[in-house]
Amino acid sequence: KFGKIGLKLAGAFIPGLSTAVDAIVEAMPGVKGPQKKEAAMVMAKGIIEGLEEFKGSDLMGNAEGVALVGALFDAEVGARNALTKLQAAREAVRAFAATIKKP
Repeated sequence: KFGKIGLKLAGAFIPGLSTAVDAIVEAMPGVKGPQKKEAAMVMAKGIIEGLEEFKGSDLMGNAEGVALVGALFDAEVGARNALTKLQAAREAVRAFAATIKKP
């Protein structure tokens, strides 16, 4: 189970997954959807396996662990997409507001 890994390992690899997502976004801007997820999962697997050596755990050798890391990736990408939409909406409102004149 995920809980057996310990909070310290989880705390260490979560930023690593964010780094993997950043690297994929920058290195392969045209990569989308499942291909992006697969590339980030490969990077995350390397990061996590390196950390596991120190902890003696095997998150990525466990189907539930791989699924949880995949869910974490999906949430990370979803949050980034939501932030992008929020920023675009804010800019649209600002641009529209700049065109409105008092009667």
